[in-house]
Amino acid sequence: MSRFEERLAENRVIVSDGGTGALLTAAVPRLRCPEEANLKAPEAVIGVHTGFIRAGAELIETNTFGANRRKLSAQFLDDRLEEILERGVKLAREAREVAGVPALVGGSIGPLGDLEGSTGAEDAYAVFHEQATLLEGRGVDLFLVETFYDLDELETAIRAVQDVSALPIVAQLTFDEDAQTLAGVSARQALERLRSLEVAAAGANCGLGPQAALSALSDISEEANGFPLTAQPNVGLPARSGGRIVYPNATPDYFSEFAAQARNLGARVIGGCCGTAPAQIAAIRGGP
Repeated sequence: MSRFEERLAENRVIVSDGGTGALLTAAVPRLRCPEEANLKAPEAVIGVHTGFIRAGAELIETNTFGANRRKLSAQFLDDRLEEILERGVKLAREAREVAGVPALVGGSIGPLGDLEGSTGAEDAYAVFHEQATLLEGRGVDLFLVETFYDLDELETAIRAVQDVSALPIVAQLTFDEDAQTLAGVSARQALERLRSLEVAAAGANCGLGPQAALSALSDISEEANGFPLTAQPNVGLPARSGGRIVYPNATPDYFSEFAAQARNLGARVIGGCCGTAPAQIAAIRGGP
């Protein structure tokens, strides 16, 4: 049994981290993508990770969400794919050592997206397989396959990871406030399909904010029957201001209340996504 599965078996909430990519984008100027910080500003990456750990995160995600050949090729970084992934894991593990806390390191894998100018990634399975192979070989404790809008693409990513590694997988989709994906798949339908793939946990992340995540959990909590659910929402919808993406302010008390409701609905992994900072994670850890 993996360390992640051992912690799930303890029947308590595992607190995850927050919006690593958004924090790095705000902190490091002229990044082509957040994952470039692994090369340009490793100290900033370690700083973000340690900030979340010290706030109470027991699970941190590698800064590799968009580090696949398709997305990196659009930023002319695909020739440094292996280095970006290797450093992403290394920096997360270093942050764990700096903080002196045995936090779990999850290998973050996001969707391919539809990026104009990207090349050489028509085979989605091959792209996910390559990314998972590099992450697994560098020492992650589990995989977080997350922020997918399309359930079929998520299933492809899960199969690719499972063909590479026996490590546990957390699978997460983005839902609207009606607990549906953009393609109209309900959270209940998604859970049924994901459970059949034998993932370790599944749920909602990113999206419109805590209320959308809670809506998805409400839709599936009765069907879960003890299966571990997850909730890692954005603080809310972002806006653009002066060329920058700005997220709304969500007070720690608001996130504490969200976490309490998520726990009651069966969430066993609770954290944040874009716009969430250590203050919100500390509130989740502290609870109401």
